[in-house]
Amino acid sequence: MGGSGGSGWTLLESVARIISESFGLTLIFPDHRGTGLSTVLGCDDSDSQTITTDCITYLTSKWGIDGLSQFSITAAVHDLSVQIQSYQIDHPGRISIYGMSYGTLWLDRFLQIYPILIQSAVMDGVVNPYLVSLSRYDLWASAIALQFLTYCQTDPDCSRYFPVD
Repeated sequence: MGGSGGSGWTLLESVARIISESFGLTLIFPDHRGTGLSTVLGCDDSDSQTITTDCITYLTSKWGIDGLSQFSITAAVHDLSVQIQSYQIDHPGRISIYGMSYGTLWLDRFLQIYPILIQSAVMDGVVNPYLVSLSRYDLWASAIALQFLTYCQTDPDCSRYFPVD
């Protein structure tokens, strides 16, 4: 789960390079309401993202206050819980959520509302833009993911949940 304004699907290609199919994980890339493959929350009929007073007027007239409240982080949390519960019907087992950047806020809210729906969570915090170049992020994330999965192979409890075979 990542940044507001961005689609979870934008991570698909980079994650596929980092996490091998041999790890046996099913990955779900949710879109926050208003982004990606969901209904776009645009400021005009062309889905402009420039926020102005005209944008606020347009959105309020199109959705109303109650409608706009459905684009909240809490609504997105409920959407994710439905996805997880639907998936578990045919695929029972351990569920873990990884949230990075804005996804840490989404995950924090998720854990407040659904504290026992998942078995583990990783919050990969918001980075300081003066200290970190996002152009190298995939290298750092890959190294961390590989360290974790390598460790997991040697730890019986961890490898039970993330088996290599």
